Amino acid sequence: MSAIINILTAKLNYETSNLIYNEYQDRLKEVNYLLDNYDYYEDLKERRKVIETLLALSIFYKRIIANFDGFLAFTKTLHRSQINKILIGSKEYSKKETARLYFISKDFLDIMLKFNISYLIFDYNETKEFLRNCKEYRLK
Repeated sequence: MSAIINILTAKLNYETSNLIYNEYQDRLKEVNYLLDNYDYYEDLKERRKVIETLLALSIFYKRIIANFDGFLAFTKTLHRSQINKILIGSKEYSKKETARLYFISKDFLDIMLKFNISYLIFDYNETKEFLRNCKEYRLK
């Protein structure tokens, strides 16, 4: 199992971290099943660890980063004013908390850039689509 899912979720609250971890485990089971039972994915078998890492990154991106990006764009405008907190649902976000979210998002972007990973690989709904994206991305 890829330890990156634990690293990615380490600073999240327990509930959110647990949801992401469970989705990762469920999808990882599907990935392993598809890799082991379908010849179409034969060329991906030797890159299983890379696929596990990309799977973890994709789930973290879809569930956390994509949502942060919209929120952060919204808060940039508000924080230029005299507003000290933003209330979303029952959660208040201070300027300090918003800055923390910004750095999480920036760190993720830095990983994507460093390893030249395209966000297009994360565009899927079903696990088999994720694996097809991996094939098209030509993991080497």
